[in-house]
Amino acid sequence: AQTDGALDGSVYNVATQEEITILELVDRIAHKLQIDNPVIRFSGERAAERHTVMSWELFEKIAADLEAFKGQVSVINLYGFGEPLLNPRIADMVRVLKENHCCREVRITTNAALLTEAGIDLVRVSVEAISTEGYRELCGVKIDFSEIVRNIETFYRISVCGGTSKVSAKIVSAAFRGVEDAARFSELFAPIT
Repeated sequence: AQTDGALDGSVYNVATQEEITILELVDRIAHKLQIDNPVIRFSGERAAERHTVMSWELFEKIAADLEAFKGQVSVINLYGFGEPLLNPRIADMVRVLKENHCCREVRITTNAALLTEAGIDLVRVSVEAISTEGYRELCGVKIDFSEIVRNIETFYRISVCGGTSKVSAKIVSAAFRGVEDAARFSELFAPIT
């Protein structure tokens, strides 16, 4: 499936105890309906919110609403349209959610370019390519891939081995140019996730 990124995320199937991306779900549905190459388009009110940083005031309102909620929310995912670590108050957000017991677990999905924060229960690293050149070709950005791997290694060593955080890495299979790329992804990320 093709998307503009509006459907990045995942869903959890309670019956099969399987977590899949929304795009994988769309592909499965399309396959059942015998639709080749489904295209997903997103438009509407939320399109204007893409790549903006959530205001502290909005976050405080959400946190207050969560505190007032009867029963604890299981998981809060701090990600959406863009890189959550670009929010200068992301560490404060995690701290507030944890200190006020707004949820049992705080998760984040990141490209890992800025990964240094701890205190998050689960960090999902969204790997877009397995080389600096791949990032330039696929995403049109200049990112040092070896720095991403180092950031994940450091986070793993400090927050996972020395704490209670978990880290996982995911990549869309379309980013692989062949079996070698899939093997390289496993070789790089299996030991640190």
